[in-house]
Amino acid sequence: MTPSMCATTCRTTFGCQYMLLKKAAVAGGTATCYLKMHALGGLYGTTGPSIDVDYTCFNGQDAWVTFAGQLDYALPSPEVNTGVETPAVAAIAPIGVNGTGSSKTYQCIKQYSVQGTSLKKLNVSMGDEGLTQCAGKCDQEDGACVAFSTCEAGQCTLLKTVAFNTSAADARTYGLCFGSTLDWNSLGQPDADEMYCVKNYDFAGDGVRTVDYITITTGSAAVQFCKQQCAAEPQCQYVVTSKGKCYMKNNILSGSFGTTRADDGVDAACVKGQQNWALAALQVAASPVGTGASAASVTARKREAMLNSNAADRPRPACWAVVLGALVSGWFLVLLL
Repeated sequence: MTPSMCATTCRTTFGCQYMLLKKAAVAGGTATCYLKMHALGGLYGTTGPSIDVDYTCFNGQDAWVTFAGQLDYALPSPEVNTGVETPAVAAIAPIGVNGTGSSKTYQCIKQYSVQGTSLKKLNVSMGDEGLTQCAGKCDQEDGACVAFSTCEAGQCTLLKTVAFNTSAADARTYGLCFGSTLDWNSLGQPDADEMYCVKNYDFAGDGVRTVDYITITTGSAAVQFCKQQCAAEPQCQYVVTSKGKCYMKNNILSGSFGTTRADDGVDAACVKGQQNWALAALQVAASPVGTGASAASVTARKREAMLNSNAADRPRPACWAVVLGALVSGWFLVLLL
């Protein structure tokens, strides 16, 4: 893998904001190309000089300018970011295919479960790799599989029906995925105001405004109150109801406050509108098979999740800036060996 090949792949890959070319682990080996998104705001890597990196290259002027602008906001202002006080980035991110997949894309949420009629139960790898493998198993069922889930131990359950009224936060479930937008929307059970809610769950984001509800009990009354506050706030993308407060937030999944996960301390997270609810979904597609990957590279994939994005919606010009020997934190889009 050469710098030019890595840069060209980033330029032609939907969602790639920058590439990172990592040196070969052994002399004569192959360099690894990482296609990434959300510089500075992602879960993977650290930002700074690195002797293991040959090049970091941003895909177009917009990506480069956005990265530079984010440096000014690397330390969130407490006056603005008033979200749930757990200073962590999103614990999850869009998971992708290794560059050439043409499989179906599933809309997913981690640490959430639902009951339904089981089609098959299969063993897969643990973590993100297992989630993409399970997507491939669902693909093979010719439409009979409408959803699937994986557990932390690496078991894949394919579902042919789903009982949405049984959905619940569940830290034992690694990921829950749906094959249609209709089913994904049904998970959120939208009300008349198009507020999509998941109980006992938090999404990482950035704070817009916080409102106390001291005189209101917790539970459905508090959640309803917080939904009304979010509906009336133009900048509110979603609201987290927790411990006497309505945390109105935006930048769902990519913000700096809160952790995307099941959380018993949260009554509910409610997302405003179908468009924002779509942004809350992880986009997962099947991993390609038969790549002949070595045991070492498979282990690396387990350790460093291969991530993809449906967030970018505009064409990308040629690579804009090259940084020698620099590592920039972000979310993995595609890992090319």
